Amino acid sequence: MAPGCGLPPRPAASTRHCRSNRRVQLAGVGVAVGVVLALLSGAWFHGRDTGREQIRADWARATLAAQARYQALERKHRALEAAHRQTVEDNDRAYREALRQQEAQLDAVLADLRGDNLRLRHRLRGCAATAGADSDRAAGPGADAAAPTGFSRADEEFLVRLAADADKVAARLAHLQAYVRELPAVCGPPG
Repeated sequence: MAPGCGLPPRPAASTRHCRSNRRVQLAGVGVAVGVVLALLSGAWFHGRDTGREQIRADWARATLAAQARYQALERKHRALEAAHRQTVEDNDRAYREALRQQEAQLDAVLADLRGDNLRLRHRLRGCAATAGADSDRAAGPGADAAAPTGFSRADEEFLVRLAADADKVAARLAHLQAYVRELPAVCGPPG
């Protein structure tokens, strides 16, 4: 183009080269920033996933440890329950055996009473027993000594049954005390 045509003069080659160089540089910086951002986001996602996996692994280890402790405690508790159950069964068996023996003893004593092989006696003071009935006997030698006196058959049976009932109550009390003594071993101390 001619210098007088009204057109702007052409830029020099070095200016054109600078502009394209700038574009390339800006494009390179943009690509570099994009790559850096991509790497950073990838590292962040990788770190996040790695952290998540680490947390999951920690939780899994903690869960396994807790399950192992729970199973050990459960086995220990079952063993304590079995021992407690065995002790209670032994106490119950001993109590039932004591009741059977007491019943057999009561039956034997009642049979002896009814067969006149056994008599219950109590001692009364001579003066108190015969006051007013026979003053000579009361004043005689040995008047202060206790004189044996027998019970009626109904009274004897009543007293024997009463004593047997007292023995049953004592056996029941001993059985319940053994049971109560066993409770803290399983349930823990009171309070």
